[in-house]
Amino acid sequence: MTVEVVGQINGRQLRVRFSNHGVESLRIVRPMDGSEHGWISPAYDVGIVDGNGKPYPMMTRCKLFGEPFSGTRWPEDYVVEVKPGEHVEILVWVSFVLPETGTYPVSFSYSYDPARTKWRVTGGAWEGTVHASPTKVRLSRTT
Repeated sequence: MTVEVVGQINGRQLRVRFSNHGVESLRIVRPMDGSEHGWISPAYDVGIVDGNGKPYPMMTRCKLFGEPFSGTRWPEDYVVEVKPGEHVEILVWVSFVLPETGTYPVSFSYSYDPARTKWRVTGGAWEGTVHASPTKVRLSRTT
């Protein structure tokens, strides 16, 4: 499996593409509350740095996490099958304090470790970590 950041939506969400280059289907898990902060598995780790390589801070938020988002169903809204030779795109929130709208260098990785979540995927999901190549993306100012 490979992953790449292929763009953005509204300057606030990354479009991330997961591609299956194998011969068997695999399953990945969409982000749950806390995934973008790396607090639970799956972890959707985004990194954004300034021109000096200093990381921008993440937005503060409550520490209630680890559950599917309100109004969604487990596992129907979270477990995604990627067939051989196919890809899926998932939107990932940009949860960083950015000083201005502009083009930023972005790093991304996806990891899934079933030991780090209470939400089990019947039949399993792809386990491990995959990194996207760094890319530049136009993002909106946040406060």
